[in-house]
Amino acid sequence: GQTIKIAIENNPAMVISLLDGSKNEVIIDFFGTPLTIIKADITYTPSPPVGWVAVGLGFKTQVMIDSRITPELELEGLAREIVRHVQTARKDAALEMDDRIALRLTTDAPKLLDAIRVHRDYIANETLVSNWATDPLGGLSHTVEVKIEGMVLTIELKKHLA
Repeated sequence: GQTIKIAIENNPAMVISLLDGSKNEVIIDFFGTPLTIIKADITYTPSPPVGWVAVGLGFKTQVMIDSRITPELELEGLAREIVRHVQTARKDAALEMDDRIALRLTTDAPKLLDAIRVHRDYIANETLVSNWATDPLGGLSHTVEVKIEGMVLTIELKKHLA
């Protein structure tokens, strides 16, 4: 059992030729004795590395996707969520699509603060920010509190007259 498995694993090119159909049988050396292996003798189960997802589309085609979320991807995803919420706030504030805005984002969540800092230009470009505010906007500003992955973000915006 286990010894034959090792003999087969030590001859990957021969095994592949069986699995891809280029050969009907192969003969491997099993401690000095020729051993004939046919495709039906082999069970092949691909196992992707940890953090990867694999889909077999037949023997010759497999697709593997790295499903791990890096810190950079996490921040990018948070930035996209911030943009989505700011766009909704713009709509709720009855702003025109091309209106430039003053925007103030406040949160106590370190990850959201990092996402805002790292992706500030992206957020500004996507939501037409012409003025990043650090103090309350007051006046006719529109304020909404949202949750992103359980973290609270306060969005305050108003039309910015250049």
